[in-house]
Amino acid sequence: EIENESKGCIVYPSADKIFRAFYLPLEKIKVVIIGQDPYHDGNAVGICFSVPPGKKINPSLLNIYTELESEGYKPKRNGDLSHWLNQGCLMLNTALTVEKANPEAHLKFWYPFSELLLDYVAKSTHNVAWLLMGKPASEFKNFAEINGHKAFITSHPSPLSAYRPFRTYPAFIGSGVFKKINEFLHESAHDFREEIEW
Repeated sequence: EIENESKGCIVYPSADKIFRAFYLPLEKIKVVIIGQDPYHDGNAVGICFSVPPGKKINPSLLNIYTELESEGYKPKRNGDLSHWLNQGCLMLNTALTVEKANPEAHLKFWYPFSELLLDYVAKSTHNVAWLLMGKPASEFKNFAEINGHKAFITSHPSPLSAYRPFRTYPAFIGSGVFKKINEFLHESAHDFREEIEW
């Protein structure tokens, strides 16, 4: 279906990485992070905001590093966020594929799948932190209103939005959101609810 949708265009990420976010077992999910669609420059790796180690770091990810450092964390600025996935972060783009140099090309294609998936995750887990950055992600906040979940909403970390409040929500930069998520995980402690080493 993706091949038909793209009509011979180059699609990112590669087929073996499209469902990489789901390597995380359902029962290990501590945080849900929702992006929009994969990088359309060839750097998509199947988990939102991450790039291959050593590749050019997207401006949004640079702002994520800036916020982490302002909160006192010491992230490795190599572009690779797979250690978040390995600690229990479901890092999902709402579109799992994109056409080369054509951002948002597959958003409508994937949206019903993503909505069903997030509904399933919300109903099948408890006490999960939902990091929703920007308008598209914030539209999924209703999934964080059951089973002890909690939504953490900020503006998007892109350069145009990172320093600006979003509706009634804080600007991403200065939000302290990563520390707040860890505080929530600590307060809702379970056997596998260790804080995330951002």
